[in-house]
Amino acid sequence: MFINIKISSKNYKSLKNFITFFITFCETNNLNFKLFLKYFKQRQKKFNFTILKSPHVNKTAQEQFEYRIFSKQINLYSFQLIKFLIILKKIQIALFSDIKVQIKFFYNKKKINKIKRKTFNPNNFKMQLFQTKTSIELQQKKKIEFYLNLFDIYGEISLKNLFR
Repeated sequence: MFINIKISSKNYKSLKNFITFFITFCETNNLNFKLFLKYFKQRQKKFNFTILKSPHVNKTAQEQFEYRIFSKQINLYSFQLIKFLIILKKIQIALFSDIKVQIKFFYNKKKINKIKRKTFNPNNFKMQLFQTKTSIELQQKKKIEFYLNLFDIYGEISLKNLFR
């Protein structure tokens, strides 16, 4: 199922740490937990507000404050939805309490097919090959498995679109 996750925080470092932790956790877990993800950077929002020091007399005695909200958006396709949501919630509560997570699900079939074609298009991914070492060979095997799964899903989507 397709999931759209919007992650926002006032602290840019915690947002960046959450994204890197989330990506490495999804790649290196031993839970047989497969998902395809793609993330997009969104603009930061600025909020300014003014507080009067003395509310009755002096209008010129004001303090102005500004804070920014940084956000990123992740589109992913998960094969095990409930397991993914439980793990995401536990990570967010235990490790990153200052991050706000909004989750949206896609139910519209036309929109899902459009997003699938856009997300799983193999032209959007770059294949990276490494030198031959023992730990690097394992990473290379995982990347090859990822690309084979990607071509499999994209092929199924293309065939379904042909026969409709």
